[in-house]
Amino acid sequence: MRMPLLLLGSPQDHVVAPEQVDFLASTYGGPVERVSLDRSYHVATLDYDKDLIFEKSVAFGRSVTSA
Repeated sequence: MRMPLLLLGSPQDHVVAPEQVDFLASTYGGPVERVSLDRSYHVATLDYDKDLIFEKSVAFGRSVTSA
């Protein structure tokens, strides 16, 4: 795939190892925008970084759909 990817990951995730996020970022075929969710764990959308996730997702969506 070559389309832009927004990759959100937490270094404290106890389910998905941070190395998996690194691997995906390094092997993905298109541009990757990474966001580290430093204050959250696995269910980050319900944790401290939920507002950051919303803001970054909206900004990313706008950036890839603007002409």
